[in-house]
Amino acid sequence: MGVGLFWKPSGLGSQEFLVQCRDLVSLGPKKRGRSEMGHTGTLDPFASGILLVGWGEGTKLLNAFEGLDKTYRAKFVFGMSSDSCDPTGVLSEGDPELNSNIEKFLFPLSKDAAQSQKCLDQLVGIHDQTPPLASAVHLNGMRGHELFRKSQESPELRQQLEKEILKKSKQIQILECRHNKIEFEQVQGPLSENSRGNLVQKWTWDFSIKVSKGSYIRALARDIPEKIWGLGPGMLGSLVRTQVGPWDWPDGYSKEKPYLLNQPLQLSKFFCQTTLSYEEAGALESGGRVLPSIIDRLKLMPLSEANPGMPFLLTHEDGIQAWLKPNGEVGRVFLSNPLA
Repeated sequence: MGVGLFWKPSGLGSQEFLVQCRDLVSLGPKKRGRSEMGHTGTLDPFASGILLVGWGEGTKLLNAFEGLDKTYRAKFVFGMSSDSCDPTGVLSEGDPELNSNIEKFLFPLSKDAAQSQKCLDQLVGIHDQTPPLASAVHLNGMRGHELFRKSQESPELRQQLEKEILKKSKQIQILECRHNKIEFEQVQGPLSENSRGNLVQKWTWDFSIKVSKGSYIRALARDIPEKIWGLGPGMLGSLVRTQVGPWDWPDGYSKEKPYLLNQPLQLSKFFCQTTLSYEEAGALESGGRVLPSIIDRLKLMPLSEANPGMPFLLTHEDGIQAWLKPNGEVGRVFLSNPLA
């Protein structure tokens, strides 16, 4: 049982990758009807990066991490779109009349990192977002990506999907952007009659972006070039998740094995922690009661400026015994140490 960071390679869906994760932690084959492993946020098959995974008793700790912000390194492609908003879909050339506008906008920025950063800073804030047609949202009892695959052979089903996905629109927040580079480079182009796809020259913008829970970077790549900069719809060229909440991948650590968060100290970036007395631990274990002495002590603890709504981790000599929501409500009492 435990919690850890796993590096998902591109080419695998998140659920497919969990099969490999089971082997990495010697969990064995999945047993029918039992959820022994889970993660805190889906990564698209073409993307790579960090999955925060829990297994065994550690799955009961995942609910505490549901609202974590996530940081990505993304590459937006201008002047081309995709029905999936990424390279795995059907690609289409943009309006050729906008190509000169794209170059006028991006060429000066490619020579001026400071101005590029100012441009990205203007994206920080609340945005209305409609998920991509291929997504993990539930639509009529199915995942969006399942309906998307079926709709590729049915125009009527595609129209239905486009109507249903609009009902899932919501507000998301861009918390931070950091410029890396802007280039005019070769990318995979649309299919042609005589080839599986041509390499075409397109402007791309490579930058890091931190977003709130449930944000689709593919949808941002589709919408921002058109709705913010008036350059027509874009698409996502590549995506790497570099951080989940306060945790990034440790420098020099192999991506072929999990980075285990198996000590309470490693969770201190996210939780306020306190050690229980025998009386407090007994009341919690026997009846799930949080004694007033615990709440009084938690009220005196300094909160992180980065996470003022921090949940609380209650530990005893046997390890972690429970976690509490920021309001003091019990999130979960553990039968055994979830990090053991």
